[in-house]
Amino acid sequence: MWMKHLAFIAAGLCILVAAPVAAQDTVTGTATVLTADRLMVGDNQFFLFGIDGFDEPQNCYINGEPWACGAVAFRELQILADVGPVTCVRQQDRNPRRMRFPWGTCTAGGVDLAEAMVRAGLAFVVMDQSEQYLPAQIAAEAEGVGAWQGNFVPPWEYRDRLRGI
Repeated sequence: MWMKHLAFIAAGLCILVAAPVAAQDTVTGTATVLTADRLMVGDNQFFLFGIDGFDEPQNCYINGEPWACGAVAFRELQILADVGPVTCVRQQDRNPRRMRFPWGTCTAGGVDLAEAMVRAGLAFVVMDQSEQYLPAQIAAEAEGVGAWQGNFVPPWEYRDRLRGI
């Protein structure tokens, strides 16, 4: 009798091991913006691959006056994602500190959301993740748009300062 149970358990384990894990590489749906570089599409969370956006409470400075660049960046991503269904293609980050996060290249209405955020001067290229948006960042800086209008602390430095690093 115990041999039948053992055989049944072994067969079940073989099926579990042999069956490929169904990973959704592409997700499409209505997006909810969580931060200036992170959104939910259905039940799937995505960090926009290749960029780092301002944190919502973060300020930048234009002519010495504070400007709520974090809030503007958050709202810009909401506007971009509101165009229609958002499609995100999963990406893998090779950096051990970031590989546990769900990354994706996301588009709405044919517009790459990460590229649009960088081109607006509201997010920055993460060079060790991808240099894909570097031309957009160079253009934003040359045109003096978004944060490039004045002075700012890059989002990663802002978070380091909050942590006391």
